[in-house]
Amino acid sequence: MYSALAGRGSITATQLAVDDFGGSVLGKKIEVTAIDHRNNPTEAATKAREFFDGGGDLALDLTNSATALAVSAVGNSR
Repeated sequence: MYSALAGRGSITATQLAVDDFGGSVLGKKIEVTAIDHRNNPTEAATKAREFFDGGGDLALDLTNSATALAVSAVGNSR
């Protein structure tokens, strides 16, 4: 069910928006990365830690509150 809201279509729409914007901010390239957390808060937090520790700056399109809260907690700590 959630893939209809935040699946491939959402990734494509985000990439189109990035391209329309110009693809960079302050000289830094914007890269769209998709991560499948399978709607599991523990997995979402683990993948968010890997993402932020690897240089990621922003997590978007978290479709349920449990995963959104888990990722938000990781983001706040980073």
